Amino acid sequence: MRYPLLALAFLACAVIGRSQSPRPAPSYSADSIVNLASGERGRLAPNTLAAIYGRNLAPYSRARVEGDLKGGVLPYQLPGTGVTVKVSGLLAPVEYISPEVVTFLVPSELRPGPATIVLTYNSLNGPIVRVQLAPTAPAWFLMETGLVLGRHRDSMEWIDHKNPARPGEAVIVYAAGLGDTEPVLPYREFPRDPVPLAAAPSVRLTLAGRDLDPARILYIGLTPGFPGVYQVDLVLPDDLPQDPELVLEVSGDQTASGACLRFQPTPPQPDAPPLRSTR
Repeated sequence: MRYPLLALAFLACAVIGRSQSPRPAPSYSADSIVNLASGERGRLAPNTLAAIYGRNLAPYSRARVEGDLKGGVLPYQLPGTGVTVKVSGLLAPVEYISPEVVTFLVPSELRPGPATIVLTYNSLNGPIVRVQLAPTAPAWFLMETGLVLGRHRDSMEWIDHKNPARPGEAVIVYAAGLGDTEPVLPYREFPRDPVPLAAAPSVRLTLAGRDLDPARILYIGLTPGFPGVYQVDLVLPDDLPQDPELVLEVSGDQTASGACLRFQPTPPQPDAPPLRSTR
């Protein structure tokens, strides 16, 4: 009776296996591939953080951690997930995965022009999407609706409604998609040190519609420890209005309008009372 029972067991497993529905392939479209900072569709450039929104993209949620770096190289697949993203055939560093969204870094080696993006999950390919890479795709990271993500440069505390920037202060604001650095980081290299922006001399920054003196820009380039994140260190003028609009222009392209820096002007001081003679 032993062998017939084994045969029945194998037969049952085979029937169960045939009855299971095949796992669906990743589903997304050109409209669901966006610049991670701005959320704008198709606004991508080399070394830009991007996101793919869709269904069946990954088995679970997981972010890249320090232990995923091997020899200072960014992983193109988070261990054990089976999820990769290719941009024009080049495996892109993956920063975060979940069944509904995957974030990745457009490889810095790619040049502006037509490109393709495809996500693969355990050998199942999603659709091949055609995009256009621009030289730059500048966008501010936002802390909340319309408020640029920034820090006080001295304390590194976040700039927010309770802790606004002040006149004459040095601050750091964060952006994506600013394009080539000097030097260009090698493929999948993790940025551990400041890497200046190649186009830094031509950058134009406006606050409340007024050009900022280039001498007030202390640094513009990659943020150490954060792939695809750029920072601008600047000294604020003394005469800004409250929460001025902040616009950055790089190589003729600029950030979207409406992004503001949380800023509190110095309140007007009351006039000093006239001195009275004691005689």
